[in-house]
Amino acid sequence: MKKTSSKFTFDKRFNMYKIEAQKRNPNAYESVRTLFIKNRINIKTSARLIFDLTYTHKNSNKYKKTVIELNQLIKEYKDYINSLVNNIQDEHIIDININNYQVDSAIGPVNKYGYWIQKKEVHDMMKKNPNTIIIHKVEFFINGIKQDKIKLTYNDPDEGEITIKRDLKKNEIKFNFIDTSLDIVALGNKMDWYITIGGSGGTWVINAFIEYCNQHNKKWDVKIITKAYKKINDSSQLSYLQKYAFNNTGTCVYNGLLSFFEKYLNTKNKHGVAIYNKLYNNPNKYAKAYTVEEMEKLGQDINCSFTINDLINQ
Repeated sequence: MKKTSSKFTFDKRFNMYKIEAQKRNPNAYESVRTLFIKNRINIKTSARLIFDLTYTHKNSNKYKKTVIELNQLIKEYKDYINSLVNNIQDEHIIDININNYQVDSAIGPVNKYGYWIQKKEVHDMMKKNPNTIIIHKVEFFINGIKQDKIKLTYNDPDEGEITIKRDLKKNEIKFNFIDTSLDIVALGNKMDWYITIGGSGGTWVINAFIEYCNQHNKKWDVKIITKAYKKINDSSQLSYLQKYAFNNTGTCVYNGLLSFFEKYLNTKNKHGVAIYNKLYNNPNKYAKAYTVEEMEKLGQDINCSFTINDLINQ
């Protein structure tokens, strides 16, 4: 007999109550679902909690007792997530600032760092920590405040000096690697287009940020962060690392979908235009991080399908 997955069992029974349950306690439904899937609570307990959360009058003692129990489960859920994302085996941070990004040479000050340093950081971490999950990220600061949006100034061969904007929530510089056997060339193939403007040989994004800040007298610094996480025998680990590591609120899925469907705006493809408008007009709903399971539901919501390829480790 074919075994029914616990995710299917839970979703089939309780999805009809999800919206109302989330209105009453946004964290409760996901906590109950995850803990059931991980065999921390049984289906009988899950049903009682979801039904009581959905239907019990908010002023009743029964509801108040349910909320206390749910809060305990939410704490257990957060502890579970922390066990997946806080098992850091090694980390290295390079803090680039106005005091250290240049060094003296015979021809005058030259930049100490270039886009090669990001590939080297990942490669060094892989060699030191084989069989781990490597996450590499860049954070930008102005006057000590972490930036969600930055401006980049660089020289275009045809158009001269150009300043562009980059929304880091939609287009952050972050990589996840589960294959620690990659060499420096393979890393370059996977990273160059994201850490530079124009790919290999182009302008390093960090240099473009520094150039803009220097032209506008802004105090800047940049952190290049590379961490190795111990692999845990849990198939959910990578999904949760992608979603929660570094307190990530990345919206690369949302940004990619907007970019894909934007090409239909001036066409007769009504389906493509409808999907673009639905996404564009509802960023509060769709601009968030997604697990694989959530992407399946997103596809059903916007009436399209996804083919998920592992471009990092293929």
